[in-house]
Amino acid sequence: MKRKNLFEEPSIDPKKVEVLTALLDDIESKIASDIAVDTEIKDFLNTAGKPGFYAQNDFETYWKAISKEEFINDALTPSTPLIEALTKEEILFILNKISTSNFADYYLQLLEKNTRYSYSLSDLIFWPNELGYDLNLEKEDMAEIIFKNKKPPKATDLPPPG
Repeated sequence: MKRKNLFEEPSIDPKKVEVLTALLDDIESKIASDIAVDTEIKDFLNTAGKPGFYAQNDFETYWKAISKEEFINDALTPSTPLIEALTKEEILFILNKISTSNFADYYLQLLEKNTRYSYSLSDLIFWPNELGYDLNLEKEDMAEIIFKNKKPPKATDLPPPG
């Protein structure tokens, strides 16, 4: 596969969306009626190609945070590829996709998997002020920070608690 293809937006099979929607409707109905759903969840995850991706609790509570469509799309979104030595331009491309794509989580995971940035990427991207940067930090500056693994102004050299 060509390197540029590794940055393409994932595609979701509409037929699988239909199948998973019907399965999810069945799972929700059975959960509401206190009927076991192990087989249905297994079918859902196998259809999505992600055995073990969700637990029963996820099916019981997803609606508190995301829509049914988002839940299904998350299940159908492929894993991010491993890309050797991202360039600063590629990092900038990914940062732009995070703000323009319907697959922002996918692109954030792509950055997390393929950069050595030692601090919170989500804080840098969405709340740079939490790390001591200007709230309106430009994406070009973010790319430089990630590429060079720069220590944020508010970072300490102490290990995290825990």
